[in-house]
Order: sequence, then C-alpha cells, then structure tokens
Amino acid sequence: MNIGIIGQSGAGKTRITEYFKQHGYIIIEADKIVHLHYLYHSSSIFVNKLAKIFGNKIINKETKDIDRGKLGKIVFNSKRQMNKLNKIMIPVIEKDILNIIGYSNQNFIIDGALLGETKIIEKCNMIIYVKADRKIRLNRLIKRGVKKEIAKKMVDAVKTNVDKINKKCIILTIDNNGTEIELVEELIKIGRLVKW
Repeated sequence: MNIGIIGQSGAGKTRITEYFKQHGYIIIEADKIVHLHYLYHSSSIFVNKLAKIFGNKIINKETKDIDRGKLGKIVFNSKRQMNKLNKIMIPVIEKDILNIIGYSNQNFIIDGALLGETKIIEKCNMIIYVKADRKIRLNRLIKRGVKKEIAKKMVDAVKTNVDKINKKCIILTIDNNGTEIELVEELIKIGRLVKW
C-alpha cells in the first residue's frame, strides 16, 4: 500500500511518517531525494541551471555547492521564484519516487507537500492531509532551529490543493493542533483503516 502525506511546513508530516515507519512502512521524503541525489552538489547539472535562474550568489564560493540558505531566501520571498524552482526539481523528484515505488511491493509512505502536482498521487491508495494552525506550525519550525524570519516565509510558502487531490483518491485529514496523545489517537484510527 502506498500512502501519500501532504501538508504545509510545520504541520507534523515527519512525526506521522515516523509512526508509519514503526508499522513497517518505508518512508520516502521528497525533500531528502534532493539531498540524497546531490542535486545541490557542485557536481550536479542542476547547479548551473539554478545559478542561471537565481544568480551566482546562490553558489557557495568555497564548495561550489548550492547554498540552500541563500536559495531559500529567494524562493520563500516570492511565489514566482518558488514556482521556478519547483518546475526544475519536481520532475526529478517525481521520476525517482515513481521508480522506487514502481519496482517494489513494499508499503510506502510518501512525504511531499506538493504530491498533488505530480503523477505520484495516482500511485497512492490514500492521502493523509495534515493541517495545523499557522502559529503552531511557526513555533514548531522555530523549535527545530529555523530562523524566525525564514520560518514565517516557510509556513506560507506551500499551498496544498486538497480539492484537486480529493478528485483523484481517498483523502483523510488529521488536524494536528492538539497534544501528542491526540495525534496518536488519530493515527490509531488510520491504522485500523490500513489494517497494520
């Protein structure tokens, strides 16, 4: 079974994927694919592509890698710039994830805020939409060490088009504004649905 998990930054997607991992699911994180495949590494073809679009200032002078902090400041400040980055990175991530799940009969939970923009959604048996109030999401990001000014931009950067996804597959919503105990209770209910 493939389960997609979507939601804005700080909603609690990672915490929920960890719960699924305890029940035998393999976690695929869209963000980690970028790092695992060294897409921001100096040897990547994407470094020059990104530098052409966002300027050489995003390249670390010493390592010649993409400086994620500098790139983040650009894309989190502008929806247009974020769309440019997504247009480059989403097809690569999509291809990798489809390859991983296409050749396996494992149970996967796929964490990606923008899954609804990809063909991955068609391979999911269900989608879990995690939502939380903006203030709570902001505080979670700051507790994780994200600078406040960047965290403010991150919580507003990704809009999840739940209506668009709802037409393609089953979607369950988890309201993650409460306590850890309340979250676990919600996850137990989902566990009964997926029969782990």
